[in-house]
Amino acid sequence: MTEDDANNEQPLPTPQTAADFGFPISTPYAIQVEFMQRLFETLERGDFGIFESPTGTGKSLSIICGALTWLTRHLNRPSKTTQQKSDCDNKPDWVLSYENKLRESENPEKAAAERYKAWEQRVRRNEAAIQREKRQIARQIGAVNRKPAGQKRNVDAAESNGSDDDLIVGAYGSDGEHADGDEHVKRLLAAYGSDSDEEEDEGKVPEEPSITKIIYASRTHSQLQQFVSEIKRTQFGKNIQCVVLGSRAQLCTNATVRKACGSVQALNEKCTEMQQQKGTRCPQLPVQHTPMLDFKQAMQRVADIEDTVTEAQQRGVCAYYGARSCVRQAHVVALPYNMLLTQGARDALGVQLDGNVVIVDEAHNLVDTILATHSVTLSQHTIALLLDLLQRYFKRYWQRLRGSNV
Repeated sequence: MTEDDANNEQPLPTPQTAADFGFPISTPYAIQVEFMQRLFETLERGDFGIFESPTGTGKSLSIICGALTWLTRHLNRPSKTTQQKSDCDNKPDWVLSYENKLRESENPEKAAAERYKAWEQRVRRNEAAIQREKRQIARQIGAVNRKPAGQKRNVDAAESNGSDDDLIVGAYGSDGEHADGDEHVKRLLAAYGSDSDEEEDEGKVPEEPSITKIIYASRTHSQLQQFVSEIKRTQFGKNIQCVVLGSRAQLCTNATVRKACGSVQALNEKCTEMQQQKGTRCPQLPVQHTPMLDFKQAMQRVADIEDTVTEAQQRGVCAYYGARSCVRQAHVVALPYNMLLTQGARDALGVQLDGNVVIVDEAHNLVDTILATHSVTLSQHTIALLLDLLQRYFKRYWQRLRGSNV
């Protein structure tokens, strides 16, 4: 949050009771209410905070209710400009219209949201039209195949004056290598199977606007699962979007690839390889945008790893990349330590720390995790083994090696 933004916003008062925080337990401990209040005030000031709560005092619920109460009120925070709008009632309509347009031009987030929405509507409309054309072509192919061989020439002549000329690819039929009937079928097949990038190209995809969010990190996925389950218990579970980020081993929905890859590293390499080779593109990453857009729309809720995988399987898309596509509009992003603490991982996942709330659970493990993430242990035994292997290799193949190999 910039200083200008802060100056244009009304401060949020601290809630006083557990009910104000949406706490699901009617008789909370006094330490829970105090925890939520101090957390709320820390987030409102944009400060750093270190919080400790005794075992058995419902720490997770306190974090959820305190942080999400602040977030929901922050996202709906009235600005001073909004409150001063009532003072403009006496101005002429043309002045009010000009001021409204000026305010919209000064709101880049709103403009970005409108651009993305317009792009999404255009993509859905165009891809739906393409699918209708393909179904029509499929029916034509079936009709041609059912015609006797002697009638195929007449079918070509009749359809050449019809309304489907734009479906016929001109490049086919210029070589004269096939009979007229076979050529007609080939032209229809070419149009039916044209899933090229050029046909599906909708221009550069505009950047989806990002909202202020809570980034919650914990040590294990079981702890993340418990955290998401606690959110579902509260009133916030019906009104926010929460996404859990994980590895390909947890989120890959391509059963064939999962079965063929015996390790996490092999799965990662195969996934990357299938994206680079056009002919072997993973079917869970369709060229069309609509399936992933439908997945994102269905994921506008609180979802854990299992929910994400199930939803992706039902819609035939990749849960790994689908979860990443939900990050910008999610209110809560839950992820393990290693994804938060590595710059490359954050960049790949689209997780931005600036302007967002970062909550690290069990932070006493943080230093050890940072050291482990950015350190490599190489034992003397491993070095000795590597040296022995290199010497054996050189001894066996030295006559075949050139100077550049050595």
